[in-house]
Amino acid sequence: MILDSQPGVDSSTPTVSRATALSFSRHPLVILLTQEANTTVAVSLALIAIAVYSSKALIAFSGGAAEFLQSLALTATHTCGYRFQHLPIKGATCQVHESLEIYNVPLSEFLEAFPNAVVPQRVTPGLVIVRHTGPEPEILLLQTNRWFAKGGNWELPGGGVDWIPRETVLRAGQRELWEETGLGLASFDDYVGQYHFQAPWMLWMKDNLKIIFIGSVKGGDEGLKNIRLSRMEHEAFRWATESQIKEMSLHAERLVPLVMDGCEAMPEPGQWEQMAFISEEGKHYAIEAFNRLRN
Repeated sequence: MILDSQPGVDSSTPTVSRATALSFSRHPLVILLTQEANTTVAVSLALIAIAVYSSKALIAFSGGAAEFLQSLALTATHTCGYRFQHLPIKGATCQVHESLEIYNVPLSEFLEAFPNAVVPQRVTPGLVIVRHTGPEPEILLLQTNRWFAKGGNWELPGGGVDWIPRETVLRAGQRELWEETGLGLASFDDYVGQYHFQAPWMLWMKDNLKIIFIGSVKGGDEGLKNIRLSRMEHEAFRWATESQIKEMSLHAERLVPLVMDGCEAMPEPGQWEQMAFISEEGKHYAIEAFNRLRN
C-alpha cells in the first residue's frame, strides 16, 4: 500500500527575527507546554507562554510592533517542532509492508484494540534507519536537546501521534522523521517491538506506548547524506553499529564533550560507554533491530 504524506505550509521571515525567536522559544516553559502537543493546541499554548514572559520578549524584540508580532508567530511555529514549515511535500509517498497495515489506521481506531486498563495516553512511533556504507550496518541515533527531560541522551528518531487530523501511527512516524532529520521515508519495512514507558514531564500524556519500526529512506544510502536536524529537539546525530550501542550506558553522569563534524558527533572509541541511551527498553530494541536485519 502507498501512504500519502501531508502537504506542508511554506513561510518566510527575516533572518534576525528567526534567530531571536528560536532563542526565545528554547525557554523551558515554552518547551514544556508545546513539545508534543498537536499543531493547533501547541500554537495556542506557545502564544500563552510567550505572553507570560512578554517583558523578556519586548526587550528582545526592539524592532517595533510589527516585528514583535511577527516574531511571536515565528516562535510559536518553531516551538511546535517545525510542524508548518517542514512537513513532507505534497505528493510524497511511502510504501507500507502488508504486515504493518494494523498501524495504518487513525489513532482512535488503533486504540480500540486495547483493553481499557492498558490504553496508553500517547502513542509514539520510533524509526530504525539503517546505513550500509561500512563493514557493518549502522543505525541513526539522535542526541536530545539539553533543555528537555533526559536532555543529552541518545534515542531513535520518532515522536507522538497527533489526534488531529486523524493521524495514523505510520503517518506520524513518517512526519516525525522528516521534522527531526529532514529525511523522506520511502517505506516501512518491518516491526521490531513495542514497550510502555512513563513520561512524568508530559503532564496529561504520561503513559506512553513506544512502537519501533524499521524504515528505508528515499535515495538509499545516498539520501542519508542530507540530514538536517531540528535543533529545537536534537543537538547532534550519530551512526552507530550494534557493538557501539551495546557499549552505551543508561545513566551518564555528565554530557560527554564530543568532536563534531557539523551536526554529526564523532566519538572516540573510549567515549561510547560515557554516552547514555535514553532508556533501557530503547537500547534493547535498538539492538533487537540488528537481529531483525539479520533474519
